[in-house]
Amino acid sequence: MKELHVLPVVVVITQSSYGMQRTRLSWELQGHSSAVNSLVVFEHGGSTCLASGSSDSTTKLWNAEHQTLLGTLQGHSRSVMSLAVFEHEGATCLASGSEDKTIKL
Repeated sequence: MKELHVLPVVVVITQSSYGMQRTRLSWELQGHSSAVNSLVVFEHGGSTCLASGSSDSTTKLWNAEHQTLLGTLQGHSRSVMSLAVFEHEGATCLASGSEDKTIKL
């Protein structure tokens, strides 16, 4: 049986009139079969989403509000090490960088 790796606990830091505050969220997202190397949070369609890049060579997209997996992006042959979200011509785009020396958009 494959071991499932869990995304790290997300810590949200907010600014208040008294300084910085830390809030620990109490949920986990499970799905990768190897270490999670990168995580990016972004807004899409009015929802807060996450993308996670893993040593299992996949990127997973999550709905943070419902804590559900939206989909798995495949295409890298080695670990996904970095993720970036950007806007292009009104669309939300995701770029992933991998140890296979490629960037996928």
